[in-house]
Amino acid sequence: MLKMSAIGNLGKDAIINNVNGQSVINFNIAHTHSYTNAQGVKVNETTWISCAYWTQKLRIADYLLKGQQVYVDGIPSIKTYESNGRQSTCFALKVSNITLCGSPKNNESAASNQPAAATQQSTGDITGDVEDLPF
Repeated sequence: MLKMSAIGNLGKDAIINNVNGQSVINFNIAHTHSYTNAQGVKVNETTWISCAYWTQKLRIADYLLKGQQVYVDGIPSIKTYESNGRQSTCFALKVSNITLCGSPKNNESAASNQPAAATQQSTGDITGDVEDLPF
């Protein structure tokens, strides 16, 4: 069995789709790796992963906002597609598990739009009813 895990930030808000009567939450995460090349120049290299989370627990999508850091694991694959006449490839992940890692990075307004349970869950201080959590 091939399995992949990754930590990254969402590039945009998640989208819920319906495929053949089943629900899937689609989102992309990015991870940026910095290094210094042989010429002494700092290089930032970003890897994008296209994620598909097949689940009936759709309320988790309310927490998957642009900038949100998440940990995901699942079964990886490589997709090829054509864009502007060029053949391109990307990582794809059929997500098995997802964990919210913190507040969105993009700005405070996104954090203020996030439901209260997500903020409580990210700090580990859950004071409300656990039955109300979407995951």
